[in-house]
Amino acid sequence: MLGDIDGYGNDFFGFLLEAYHDSDKTKKISVDDLIDECKTFFVGGQETTSSSLTWTVLLLAIHTDWQDKARNEVLELFGQQNPSQDSIAKLKIMTMVINESLRLYSPIVAVTRRVEREIKMGKNNCSR
Repeated sequence: MLGDIDGYGNDFFGFLLEAYHDSDKTKKISVDDLIDECKTFFVGGQETTSSSLTWTVLLLAIHTDWQDKARNEVLELFGQQNPSQDSIAKLKIMTMVINESLRLYSPIVAVTRRVEREIKMGKNNCSR
């Protein structure tokens, strides 16, 4: 991968670092652009997760019958043990509750961004 060549990695952050360190001025991004992108991902992830969890808990508090079903499912599958990463996928009722919460109260309705200039990251042209 292109990002691995300079040791920045091949994920989005690696491509941002690569663009920041690029010697070609037309491809280079500023430190402010780099920070803004990191803030966008951090805040966006934080807000959407907390919003989703809040709505899910509220819906379970309102619909106590589903709260009981979800609790019973967890106790049936895990008892007093801590769930493992693989075993969480077996929670069918909890998955339905979370999906319904996301359907009713999507954490992001719309995201607007402003394009300042076109840049090239790797082999692709991107509008930022």
